[in-house]
Amino acid sequence: MPAESISDRRPTPGFYADPAGLKLTGLERHRQLIRGHGEPPAVQHLTGLRPTEISMGRATFAMPASGWLVGPAGFLSAGPVAFLADAPLSLAIDSVLPAGKTSTTSEISLNLISPAFPGEGNLIARARVIDVSSRLGFSEVSVNDQHGRLIAHATSRCVIVDAPPTEETGQKPVDPDWSRDGHADPWSEEPQGFVDIDIDQR
Repeated sequence: MPAESISDRRPTPGFYADPAGLKLTGLERHRQLIRGHGEPPAVQHLTGLRPTEISMGRATFAMPASGWLVGPAGFLSAGPVAFLADAPLSLAIDSVLPAGKTSTTSEISLNLISPAFPGEGNLIARARVIDVSSRLGFSEVSVNDQHGRLIAHATSRCVIVDAPPTEETGQKPVDPDWSRDGHADPWSEEPQGFVDIDIDQR
């Protein structure tokens, strides 16, 4: 029988963004998130990923270099790095969009430059807009590890779409009675799994 995971032991924390935010410009909407208006989404509780800065055409995200992100070889693989990179790539584009518009990632191209290892501190991804039209947005991002070393560079193409009417988003409302019930977020807990110390000798 498979081992029980953290997600099996507790309900998923966090909430979707307030649908009314779609009536704001992209910059206004995401500045509210950085200021802490509203409960963070579930993915933030799971990984620690969070926005730290946003301005017109630019966005920055941080994510703890948690041991939960490490593969069997002992370092962070392309998947977690791409996950971090994608967030500011799309938010940089969102920051220049008017009210009623949003974007979704169509393509991301990631180049790993150096491996990243777990430890104290955050991985930092800083993105900027290259160009945005009425249908497409292009952006680029640089990712640094907790020691300031450049570990990856990526570019993204996003499709610009009309935001759905707020009554059709299907987003659940914020529960005023929700609480953390004493549990730490998964990313901050002791990671499970293993590192294959012989992998480099094969």
